[in-house]
Amino acid sequence: TSFLPPTGFHWNTNNLGIATLMTLPFFLCSNKMIYKLFGVISITAITIMTASRAVFLGLIIIYCLYLIIIKKRVGTLLFIWITTISLFWGMNQLSDSENPRINEVANSIKALSLYMKGDIDIGGSISWRRELIDNGLEGLSKTYGLGLGAGGSTANQEKLGPVAGQFTSMHNFWIELLVEGGIIFALLGLLWYGSIVYNLFIISKTNTNPILKYYSESLFLSMIAFIPAAIAASSTIYFFPMWIMFGMAISVISLYKKQLVVKIKNN
Repeated sequence: TSFLPPTGFHWNTNNLGIATLMTLPFFLCSNKMIYKLFGVISITAITIMTASRAVFLGLIIIYCLYLIIIKKRVGTLLFIWITTISLFWGMNQLSDSENPRINEVANSIKALSLYMKGDIDIGGSISWRRELIDNGLEGLSKTYGLGLGAGGSTANQEKLGPVAGQFTSMHNFWIELLVEGGIIFALLGLLWYGSIVYNLFIISKTNTNPILKYYSESLFLSMIAFIPAAIAASSTIYFFPMWIMFGMAISVISLYKKQLVVKIKNN
């Protein structure tokens, strides 16, 4: 039987991968070991099964930043990377083994490596995504960088005809923001996003309130991982978990600022 990836959120595999990825830091930063183990194992498994390169990259970023920034265990991270690289190198050397079982495992890992690098393009995903981006950027250039307006990227693609006979959405949230909002709006949006990430980082390092610290750490990791992961979805404008993440992040920052005001008044 052929393998069918897990789906959810409009029956979209990539959307499911992004949603579970965004929840991973809340398990990872938990002090309760049973929740942490459950979340890490289940979400990592789901992410791998969705076979999304962008989401998998977000997963790696979360684990790396968690060990470097949250736990400050650079040595542990270095050991993991050395072990992983050694495993891939070793399996690559064994790909021509005469033992059929060793050969099968080695070639499976080699295929995974090629897929993550984009050398294997399942379903032509990379090629039609590039075509969608090229068409969108061409439409943006015709507006002199002012943007096509909300929904304009899809309308522009519909005029040109669906890519691969079916795709009209940009399939890249950041390019969609640029094409529809224009250069100025896109820059303002990125600055706004960056300011939220920066504030969450500062709160996670300076706040002593355990609840605010937990949410700021989790949301910081979620928003960083969302940067590459957002490329996977057809469009995240309608993606409700993203808006929940934004709302929670703004709420944490607002509560932190109110806490500072109260401290100043009390002093």
